[in-house]
Amino acid sequence: MMRLKTTGLWSAALISAGLLTACPPADDAADGGEGEGEGEGEGEGEGEGEGEGEGEGEGEEGIDITDGTVVLVRDVIDNFIGKAIANPVYNGWFSNGDLDAAKLKTCLVHQVLGAIAFPGATYNGTADASDLQALYPDDTATYTCRSMANAHAGLKIPTSANAALVADVLAAMNEEAVPGTPDDPASIQGTIVAALAPQFADIIDEEQDAVATNSAYNFLGGKPAILTLLNGSDCDPATAGDQPCFVARVLGDTTLAPFFTDAVARDGGARLVACLQRQIAGDIAGGPDDYDSANFLVEPALEDLGQCQDMVTSHAGLGITDAQFEALDVHAATALQLLLGPVLDGADVAAAQKATAVVNAVVAALTGTQICRDIVEAADEATSCAAFDPTNDPDAP
Repeated sequence: MMRLKTTGLWSAALISAGLLTACPPADDAADGGEGEGEGEGEGEGEGEGEGEGEGEGEGEEGIDITDGTVVLVRDVIDNFIGKAIANPVYNGWFSNGDLDAAKLKTCLVHQVLGAIAFPGATYNGTADASDLQALYPDDTATYTCRSMANAHAGLKIPTSANAALVADVLAAMNEEAVPGTPDDPASIQGTIVAALAPQFADIIDEEQDAVATNSAYNFLGGKPAILTLLNGSDCDPATAGDQPCFVARVLGDTTLAPFFTDAVARDGGARLVACLQRQIAGDIAGGPDDYDSANFLVEPALEDLGQCQDMVTSHAGLGITDAQFEALDVHAATALQLLLGPVLDGADVAAAQKATAVVNAVVAALTGTQICRDIVEAADEATSCAAFDPTNDPDAP
């Protein structure tokens, strides 16, 4: 049984909620280890003072993963991870294949336990910690958990993405019936939020909140906006009538639709959209996605057939001409311009200039000579791919 030395309202809240067990009188501590100091513990190795323990809460057996508090925190983290996987506002930062799900979950559990000063918890997200025990059954590994600042350095996470993450954490605590409310500092929820709030701030890259310095990915609106760009039904809702986005435009183009028939028939185009999103969100727009290294928990549409293929492999044998390649890219550019239309035509000059730069950068990446040569299969491929022809307008009569 793990015990926590608490005082006042915090102690009462934990005990009344059934998350911790009140410590019995000192006479009942037959196992010793408490010595003559003020520490509380059970058995050898726990305690503080002149007993055999080495410090408060540092027993040889570490954290008891069957303890009710640990189980509850695991339930909260599992609930949160489910929400994170499904939330496109920030799940791009969880979407790559190098994500260690077991490590992520254990580090998050350690972090919450550290935030409430649970016995034996030595990591709370403020500094790196190594040799941390696994906190899930059947996991015997040990983990190094980095501080929030170190773990998120260079990830270009804006306030909007972090706010969505925090909202999911709060929702998970409510759904798992963690006592209290976030704004009640005497409650368990309030204690957790107060301890983690500064670390949530460490996640944010302030440059990503400003138009002048944010990435094209964040300027566009991240993954939700890119998914709209690709598969939305109306890329310019301010204009009367539907202004279709990329996939709908391509499927409406009789010279291109046959290339996409099988993909749409297979899964409604889910894999196609997932790969296109990863392509744009990665190197092209400076987002978090590694094109051909997806985490299938976040990208289930890719699991059956595996990772997204390179351009040469995915277009081999299709006989795509230069004109078809250019038409495809004009559809992409048009959808992008429709999506950013309100900004391009808006009164905010700085935002309009950034929107123009983003459109030009994305179009240039999609129409470059190399990608053309990877896709086009024609006798004059080298010549035809020397430059993109913006006058090849598939909407022209």
